[in-house]
Amino acid sequence: MASTTLTGPLEWENSTLLEGDVPQAVAELKQQDGADLLVIGSSELVRTLVRHGVLRPLRLIELQPTTTGAVLATYGMASV
Repeated sequence: MASTTLTGPLEWENSTLLEGDVPQAVAELKQQDGADLLVIGSSELVRTLVRHGVLRPLRLIELQPTTTGAVLATYGMASV
């Protein structure tokens, strides 16, 4: 979980509140043991992480519209 407005502790299981330098905080999370990191709902965060070299470039795997008009986009690592 990345937010500039929420405060901890977060009520969502397996969520971490990122404060300060977000790319640095995500880089530190990546160094920990555990499952994959997921970004839900923030294309701006993804662009920031790619720009800072925290995530490798991505490719679109699946695009699925929902009944409410939102779009679920699933990305994977792009071949370099």
